Amino acid sequence: MIQGMTVPSETNPKPAPAGYKSGKTCPPMSARSRARVLIVDDDRVLRNSVSRLLSTEPDIEVVGEASNGQDAVTRARTLRPDLVVMDIRMPLMDGIEATFLIREEWPDMIVVGFSTFAEKSVKARMMKAGAVELLDKGDAVYSLIPTLHRLWDAHCV
Repeated sequence: MIQGMTVPSETNPKPAPAGYKSGKTCPPMSARSRARVLIVDDDRVLRNSVSRLLSTEPDIEVVGEASNGQDAVTRARTLRPDLVVMDIRMPLMDGIEATFLIREEWPDMIVVGFSTFAEKSVKARMMKAGAVELLDKGDAVYSLIPTLHRLWDAHCV
């Protein structure tokens, strides 16, 4: 479980996905203001755990949470986060449709899929919708923070 665990530093960070560079020029995450993150998941306990995990990072700021895809699109519109951590299976609107709508309106917003259902067909649909990566919730304590850092740094080349 995420709560109470320490995140190890990533010694061999993976490169950003092919083709994922926005062309923006900005300093590394540690040398600029904090990256703004929106957490989207229908499980309140998980949202709170992810929020607590990310709050341990001085260069990441959780600016909001959403419990379904419709709420995610609305909050992305009002909060303008840099990164969105998006669950896939949620009520009202799933994360795939929400990702598509968010990336259609804000092509530079980074969406990271976040699910326990990471089979290939789901991953392909999420990536096609505009997510740059799909993480397994079970590995979040080890992968979420390094992934957000890597993607944000790659975003600002």
